[in-house]
Amino acid sequence: MINEEVNKKIHEIMGLCWHEVVETISEDELPECVKCNALFISDTDFNIDFCTSWEAFGILWEWWQKHDKFNDFLREASANRVGFIYWRIMVSPRSFAEATVEFFKKEVEDV
Repeated sequence: MINEEVNKKIHEIMGLCWHEVVETISEDELPECVKCNALFISDTDFNIDFCTSWEAFGILWEWWQKHDKFNDFLREASANRVGFIYWRIMVSPRSFAEATVEFFKKEVEDV
């Protein structure tokens, strides 16, 4: 998966809006999401980048710690990676994001 696909999936899993912003007509208008109507001060970075941002890594980590399947996720993420060092998941935003997507993909398949 490319970063955008992983990020969209993480937003969906976490119940966050994947902002789609229409271009503003004038400089006085703020960019606005067509799905949730959120307004943005900046013209860029409307969505959280879970694949490259350490700040986003922290957001996802804190979200997971509150999730009732956190221990299941840790067990599965480490067991499914042959030769994969368990703690690498915890020090790579991309690996952590991908492991999250893989876990919830499997959860849906198991239902």
